[in-house]
Amino acid sequence: MLLKLLPKIFLLSSIIYVFFCTMPAHAQNFDLNNDGIIDSKDLETLSIFFGSNEEKYDLNRDGIIDAVDLAILAKQIHSNEIGDHVFTVFKNDSVLGTFTKNNLLNAISLAAQNGGVVKSNDNLVWNNENYFIYSNNEVHSTGKSIREAVKNAYNINNSIVVSKNGNIIYNKNLNYRKIIGVTRTSVNLRSEPRMDARTDLMIPDGTLVEVNSIVRGFYKVSYYDSENNVHNGYIPSYLDIIQDDISNSQLGYISAREESNGDPGAVGLNPNDKGGASFGVWQLSSKMGSVDEFLDFIKNKNSEIYVILTEAKKQDKNTFGENFIEKWKEVADNYYDTFYELQRSFIKRNYFDSFSTLVKKNNLNIDYLLDFNSTSNMIWSTSVQHGASGAVNIFKKIPLATNIEDIIAKVYEERLNMIAKSYPPNSTNPGVVSLYNGIKNRLENEKNEILRIYKRELFY
Repeated sequence: MLLKLLPKIFLLSSIIYVFFCTMPAHAQNFDLNNDGIIDSKDLETLSIFFGSNEEKYDLNRDGIIDAVDLAILAKQIHSNEIGDHVFTVFKNDSVLGTFTKNNLLNAISLAAQNGGVVKSNDNLVWNNENYFIYSNNEVHSTGKSIREAVKNAYNINNSIVVSKNGNIIYNKNLNYRKIIGVTRTSVNLRSEPRMDARTDLMIPDGTLVEVNSIVRGFYKVSYYDSENNVHNGYIPSYLDIIQDDISNSQLGYISAREESNGDPGAVGLNPNDKGGASFGVWQLSSKMGSVDEFLDFIKNKNSEIYVILTEAKKQDKNTFGENFIEKWKEVADNYYDTFYELQRSFIKRNYFDSFSTLVKKNNLNIDYLLDFNSTSNMIWSTSVQHGASGAVNIFKKIPLATNIEDIIAKVYEERLNMIAKSYPPNSTNPGVVSLYNGIKNRLENEKNEILRIYKRELFY
């Protein structure tokens, strides 16, 4: 009896959707594969572009193809082949729709947008309480946290992980992993990547958001409210990253925030700093040769920026004077994202990668620390501030068999001991004492950040 009623129920739900759900004012083209029919094949086409910003497939014109677009399209499809459908979307006792096996993601999207669940023969396929792992469109297992689910999915063929919002956050075959962050304070969602941009919404502290891109130091995010309505916009770097993408593009973001607020144009001119003037996101030292090494690094990577900076240095009689400082800031303003990534690539090669090589030579097993975003960023920060060799010496002094929280505390204790040797806290020079205290406060803040993010990786 239920099978006979399903087509009528599906049709009724579609009619209700048309009358009661707000649709974009522009004309819609739902025949995405141009075969003259709006059917499940169009859903499959749309799924291919999930997470992208391809305008043709962005049905609600919000800048990203996501669960909302899938739900909009799903409502346009009226099925006459109910016997082929294996997934049913329910809200309470009402049927919202049915889907074939190849359209699992579309079933999930419809459920997510309506506060429903997906079932197959009375077996739960998706709800908004767990992270579901699928293989070949079948439920494999679930995870209570993002980390647990994605880590388990690594070892499953053809696996994907779907979030509590109904979005894919990991796809093994596509080598795709979504950047996920948690707000570390209440933050305004802005319409553009500027602090003075319009804002109509405050995202609460401790809220999970999906990161779609990064523009001039701002995260472009998707925030899902308590009704699972999606809001897209920009927030500054008030995020704890609990899952990075496959390329680990956010490696280094914590120390970047502590060193310079992530500003590629930052210049430090503390006269008591033994490294001299410091430049960029990770404060490259002018006296220690780091700035010259960076210039050599970008010579064959971005000749335009290389020429601008080296010519400015020549004008300063081969020093890092006023002309160089001015041009450094100018380059950062004109090529913000490019300049940031050049600096990050340089730091990774010279410090983080060098540390990884030395660790292996010294037979130190820290692989389990590299398995977390939090402690990977701790290692990055340590190798940047103390050099690859200095960082290895710090880890040699630490009992690595203890729990991770104790290791984090011990790393920062040893780092402060090393700082005290360069800038004695009992120095008669007030400038040196001030510099020591500043670094001490920075390390304390960073330690607390690492601990907080580590805990969030375990529980979100």
